[in-house]
Amino acid sequence: MMKLARLLPQAAAISIAAIALSSCERPASEASSQVVDGLRFDYGVVQGEVVNEHPSDHPERTMHQGPPAAPDSYHIVLALFDAKSGARIKDADVTLELSGPGHGVGRVTMPLEPMAQVADVTYGGYVSLPASAKYRLTFEAAHAGGRRDTVKAPFIYERPQ
Repeated sequence: MMKLARLLPQAAAISIAAIALSSCERPASEASSQVVDGLRFDYGVVQGEVVNEHPSDHPERTMHQGPPAAPDSYHIVLALFDAKSGARIKDADVTLELSGPGHGVGRVTMPLEPMAQVADVTYGGYVSLPASAKYRLTFEAAHAGGRRDTVKAPFIYERPQ
């Protein structure tokens, strides 16, 4: 009993620290742009069917092995910039963590591929957004502009009907 009495204050302190650290996660932005740790994240979402309407020789028709045929496919595009200088970041390893309806209890994580359109590099990929609802999109940029750290930018995206 004496051991338990000594451990309770330590257990309480650990619990409080865990709760405090979990609340340190950056709140998700409902805008399509935000600055995190000196990087500006600008993203957009285009319905896959729109990409299918481009002419067959249009570069977007072949990106990421072409748009999926599913009606709930969307193309996510991210542009990264140095927030201070405005310079485009062209050398990052970018991943997207997606959670929301149709993605179970967990989250889907996928790499976003670099895309060079008109000499401006963006990062993109296709995702499934099966319901007209809110989704959490967390972009993670590693090695951006030669940085050693990884920067995460969470967003809330509401898929229209």
